[in-house]
Amino acid sequence: MTEINDNTEENSIHWAGFTTGLIGAPLILSTALVGPLFILDVFYDSADIRSAISVLGVLITIGATLYALIGTPVLIYHLKRHHAEVGRIMALSILSVLAMLPVGAFFSLVMFDPAALMIAGISTCFGLLGAPVLAALFTFIYQRFTRT
Repeated sequence: MTEINDNTEENSIHWAGFTTGLIGAPLILSTALVGPLFILDVFYDSADIRSAISVLGVLITIGATLYALIGTPVLIYHLKRHHAEVGRIMALSILSVLAMLPVGAFFSLVMFDPAALMIAGISTCFGLLGAPVLAALFTFIYQRFTRT
């Protein structure tokens, strides 16, 4: 006879810390990236700076949307089973970003359009730069709320 051994201890998520980290991490990162450009634009009034702000704005919008759509369920699943550790959450963010490639390949095959794979590849390249930073910021903020 087989016994069912259910020893998995489920952690409770500190929802105030989770929400603050989920919203605060992209805000801190976007402020750190775009804020100095706004200051430079005030002093130098350059079209190049404004175009850099526009490009970063688009990248941040796309990245934050994917972060919210993919990151939220992945983080909830992870934090219910494990404590918040920077290395684990950063590795999880990298794996989540790398999962976009097979999804893009699937849509590329289904729609007979190689552009889907190209978009997934480009998004993955930019995501591999931003996701670990967002994960580290999220973990830092979340751990501030969960200290005992």
